[in-house]
Amino acid sequence: RTYLASDTDFESFGFLALKQYINPEEVLSQAEAEFGAMKRLKSKYFPHIHDIYSAVNDVHVKMDYIPGPTLQQVETEFPWQIDRWRVFALQLLEAVEILEENQLLHRDIKPANIILQEGDNHPVLIDFGFALRQGAVARMAGSPLYLPPEAHSLASTAIPPTCDRYEVGGILFKALLGFLPFSLPKGMKRLPVY
Repeated sequence: RTYLASDTDFESFGFLALKQYINPEEVLSQAEAEFGAMKRLKSKYFPHIHDIYSAVNDVHVKMDYIPGPTLQQVETEFPWQIDRWRVFALQLLEAVEILEENQLLHRDIKPANIILQEGDNHPVLIDFGFALRQGAVARMAGSPLYLPPEAHSLASTAIPPTCDRYEVGGILFKALLGFLPFSLPKGMKRLPVY
C-alpha cells in the first residue's frame, strides 16, 4: 500500500509517499536492496528515497510524492503530436539510460508506472517492486503486455538486460500511434509485406 502524508516535523519537505508492505517479513530484504539502489539515484526521473525502515515498523519506505497523472491516465490523448512525443521519448530513454549506468533493471515499465510530473510533464518512473541489479538471478516479472517476447520463453532465471528498453519501445509506439505494436484498432487488419 502507498499513502500520501506530510511530516509535521519537517513541513518544508511537502508531501511524502509512504510505502507499506502487506507481508514485510517476506519482501523487505528485496525492498531494502531495491530502494537502497534507488536511494543512490539522483535524477528528476525517479522519486527520491528518504528512508527505509525495518519490518517491525508500520511504514517501510519514505519517498518523495510526485504530483501529476500517470501515463495510463492520459492514454485517451494518444496519439500524441510528434513534438510532444519526441520530448517524452528522449526523457524516458534518458531515465532508462540512468538505470543502465547504475546496473539496475526496473522490469515493470508500463503506463501505470510513469507519472508525468506536474509543471513540465517530464516522466518519473515509479513502482520499483520488481527492480533488480543487472545480472541478478530471479524469476521473470512485469506486465505481460510490455514484456519482450523472449521473456515468455526463457528459463525463469534469465532476465534479458534489454527488457526495460523493450518496454519503453512499446510505450513509445503506443504514445505515437495510439495502439500497441502487436495489436490493431477495430476495423484494421494486418496485410503481408512483400
